[in-house]
Amino acid sequence: MVGRGVPFSSAFDLPLWQIESEKQMKIMRLALAALFAVLAFSAMTASSASAFHPLFLTASGSELLFSGTGGLSVLRAEKLGNVGEVDCKESLVHGFALNGSTLAHKVFILFHTCLLTIPATKEHKNCLDVTTKLMKAELGLLSTTKTVLLLLAPESGTEFTKIECEGNKTTVGGAIIGEIPATSAGGTGQYNKDLAEIEIVFASVNKNQFQKYTSIELLGSLMTGIKLIVTEFLGGEASDEGSAILKGDGLIGVSTK
Repeated sequence: MVGRGVPFSSAFDLPLWQIESEKQMKIMRLALAALFAVLAFSAMTASSASAFHPLFLTASGSELLFSGTGGLSVLRAEKLGNVGEVDCKESLVHGFALNGSTLAHKVFILFHTCLLTIPATKEHKNCLDVTTKLMKAELGLLSTTKTVLLLLAPESGTEFTKIECEGNKTTVGGAIIGEIPATSAGGTGQYNKDLAEIEIVFASVNKNQFQKYTSIELLGSLMTGIKLIVTEFLGGEASDEGSAILKGDGLIGVSTK
């Protein structure tokens, strides 16, 4: 029986108004699906852009033992309002870089021929050789650029080392950030290539007791307020200024792609 004023479709045996309604719903569903696809793609693009981080890459594709040498290293801190310095003429570095990772571990540094001076009071004290505790290192970024930074911190606890100068002890703790420059002091590009050696630089602000870098972006997370802190003979915030050339038992690179 045919209802009054309501035509039927012979193909689907459905009212035309219902067919039109379903067509409109299908169009809306397709439009929404397209919109969601665009939003999802945009989110993936934004995520991949913010997820950029540098990596250690070893030519062998495995963990790489590295060692390094540094020239003059200067630790600056305060002694009763006066800035003091522990100057070490040379340093040796050892550690392991993990291929395809931001991490290095079992890092330690040995500082040779060290002298404590307080210029304002003309104090001079010879220091014993200084060996750090085992440290971990992680590649990161200066958040406003693609400059590669390296965070060093003790593997456990907060203490890096103790410095002893003619019976006077200073404990060094906290963490420190160095820079792997895009171009080394010798003019070699240091990013995205296999290298026999990599230069790392630690710098202070205007050669005082404040470190140049106090924040670092690690895997998309920003860490701030990173400082070296010393106690006992020297006290307060400290800086370390120097550089080291790292060489591995194979080629190593820092990828920024």
